[in-house]
Amino acid sequence: AACGIGVVTPGNSLTDCVNELVVITVMPIVGKFLQLSAYLFDHALTLNMNIASFLQKPNCTTADCATSPVEVVWKLIRDISGMFFIFILVWASIKMILGGSNSKSVIVGVVLAGLLVNFSLFATKLIIDASNSLTLTVYSAITPEYNPTIEQSLGYGTGEQNKQASGSISTKIMQVVKLQSLYASTRDSAKKANFNVTSIVSTVGGIVLMLVLALALLAGGLMFLWRFVMLLVLMAFSPLPALALAFPQLQSKSKEFMKKLLDQCLFAPIFLFFIYIALKVMTDPAFIALANPSKNTFANVFAGGGAIGPLVQYGIMV
Repeated sequence: AACGIGVVTPGNSLTDCVNELVVITVMPIVGKFLQLSAYLFDHALTLNMNIASFLQKPNCTTADCATSPVEVVWKLIRDISGMFFIFILVWASIKMILGGSNSKSVIVGVVLAGLLVNFSLFATKLIIDASNSLTLTVYSAITPEYNPTIEQSLGYGTGEQNKQASGSISTKIMQVVKLQSLYASTRDSAKKANFNVTSIVSTVGGIVLMLVLALALLAGGLMFLWRFVMLLVLMAFSPLPALALAFPQLQSKSKEFMKKLLDQCLFAPIFLFFIYIALKVMTDPAFIALANPSKNTFANVFAGGGAIGPLVQYGIMV
């Protein structure tokens, strides 16, 4: 073989060796990276839409099933906040007895903040549940046959892991961009001798396209993982912004908390909405007739002839 790998038939030693090295060594590594990025994206999204299952103990049948680590931290902060409220009320009462001003407004603010502290976790959960419900609605519009539950997604005792993965968003994206056609064509070319420059360009171009898509899915997966962690932290520390309302100097911190919560809650449905729009446009018959009337695949793009339709579809998706 040209490079001693044992796949390419001896031919033009330089070009055969380059193609053998790239197709047999580099492209499978990039393909595996793309697969792992897609896996991360799908399961990070699944974690976000099933965040409620992390707010209870696993396999729990007793009365304390709802006591999750998030709620343990929340209760601790709530109890500490209650101690602050007691000290503030005592101070405001003494100040009012001594004829201090604004004592009544301080007492009213503390009472209101105390009520908000006790309902802070419930209110935060309500906002997150509304966001995830909207996210699931868009998700179902993209993949109506897919049920994004943690157990089914990971295949826990269901035997349907491959069935579930076949309907995930990353799979839908791959079905539209059709990069696998380029991978198949380069693998077939690797078994032939006498490579040329065009085959090298096709192989390297395919690797670049796979790498860009893998990085896009990886970035999306990391953003959803960050959202998941942030929502858990915001739920656990939700009493703090309510406590801040009792102090005029800290009320801006309460607004910052709400902004972070709303930003994270809006991110998921908006992100999936744009994916939904991109997939709808790319699978619309009128758009296909305009952008790719010959129904070319990536295997035709680098072979010449001006077949740029797949690149247009790929650009819209990425």
